[in-house]
Amino acid sequence: MGSGRHAAVDARIVVNHFRQLVQSGMDCEAAARMINAIMLTKSGEERFATLDVAKICTDTAAVTLYKYGAGPTMIKHGERITICQAATNPIGILPKAEPYTTVLKLERGDMLFLLSDGLDDSLYPYIRQRLAQGGDLQSLTHTVCSKAQRDAKGAPRDDVTVLAAAISQTAIDES
Repeated sequence: MGSGRHAAVDARIVVNHFRQLVQSGMDCEAAARMINAIMLTKSGEERFATLDVAKICTDTAAVTLYKYGAGPTMIKHGERITICQAATNPIGILPKAEPYTTVLKLERGDMLFLLSDGLDDSLYPYIRQRLAQGGDLQSLTHTVCSKAQRDAKGAPRDDVTVLAAAISQTAIDES
C-alpha cells in the first residue's frame, strides 16, 4: 500500500471503516465495495490501500480469505505449508474492487499467517522453512519480521506486518 504519511492515513481509513461496517452486520465484500467507493471519491490524487481479511468461523474452524492487493497468506496444516495468493487490485484503484476469495477448512493445531506486501518475495522460502520447524505464534512472527528488517539493512522499503492465528480447538460434531 506504499509508505509514508498518506499511506498510513489511507490504511487507517480503510481498516477503521471496514471494521465498523463489518461489526454493524455488513458482509465483508459489501463493506469492501463501500470503502472502495469512498477511496475513489478522495482528492484527484491516486489513493489506495491493500485489504487482507481472514474471517474465522469459531464453530467450524473454516476460514474465508478476502484479499484486495494483499500479500500472501501461508497456512501450516500439519507438516504441509501452503500459500494462498493471487494478483488483485487494492481498494481505491478501480470502480469495481474484486477480491481473491477462498474458503479453507482448518483443524486443531493449524496456523494461519497473513503477510503484508512489505515482505519481500525472496523471504518466502525462509518463512516456509521457519513455519515447518514449528514454534509458537509470537516467536514465529517476531522471527519473520526481524529477518525482514535485517535483510532490508534496518530500513525496509515498506511496512512489514505478519498477523498470525492458530486453531486451538474445533467444533464437536453433533450427531
